[in-house]
Amino acid sequence: MINYIRGKIILKRSDAVVIDVSGLGYKVFVSKSALDACAVGRESEFFCFQHIREETNDLFGFVCEGDLDIFERLMQVGGVGPKVAMNIVSSLGREKITGAISQNNPAIFKSVSGVGGKLAAKIVIELKSRIGNEVLMPQEDETVDALLALGYKKQEIMSCIGEIPPEMTEINQKIKFALKLLSKK
Repeated sequence: MINYIRGKIILKRSDAVVIDVSGLGYKVFVSKSALDACAVGRESEFFCFQHIREETNDLFGFVCEGDLDIFERLMQVGGVGPKVAMNIVSSLGREKITGAISQNNPAIFKSVSGVGGKLAAKIVIELKSRIGNEVLMPQEDETVDALLALGYKKQEIMSCIGEIPPEMTEINQKIKFALKLLSKK
């Protein structure tokens, strides 16, 4: 199984890249955000999920392990294949996915191509017990700890963590944004 790949991007397509690793070209399906960050001729690395079936042997690549973890958990839900799981991760991002699951909000998933009402509800129900808060990244843990110290309840905090824009990278920015959301509730 291929779990990690690093090499030079030699071709970029609408949903995948071809990465040269020691003279071999591997096609890796990637999310929109990962695709935007890739440039032909530049070295890149991905954490991978290898999907092998009778007719296919596909690689799905992610910039961070957290996205790969969410992808693999989505694949455990009946009716969610690798293409749908990639659409979900690509469209929503890890924070919105974990936020929607912790809030019991299947409506967020219905906005993704290939996900209907029944499948959205099934994702939330099946992943609710599996995901919990364990997929949070270190910065998100710090944000949660800071908000807990300010007296907010964990359930309130988790409902707004998924709404923090991914472009906010500083902890103080995340805390300020979360406080604005929490003050509106």
